[in-house]
Amino acid sequence: KGLGHGDPTAIETGAQAVAVPGSPAGLWELLARYGSGQLSALQLAEPAIALAREGFAVDAVLARDLARESTRARLGRHP
Repeated sequence: KGLGHGDPTAIETGAQAVAVPGSPAGLWELLARYGSGQLSALQLAEPAIALAREGFAVDAVLARDLARESTRARLGRHP
């Protein structure tokens, strides 16, 4: 059956979604418990922040999928 068990929206909003609201808190807790103390949270997040601001190259398959109207409509529901 795969992800969502027949419900294509389950992977967008359910427990199987790529990220959940508690993810940042969990990452913060991991840093607090197991971090070396040599890098701050900001230093660790800087590469992701740069990618979010500047964008990144995608392969042809992802570019094609993102160009589909159905994909843009789904993504538009969750800006």
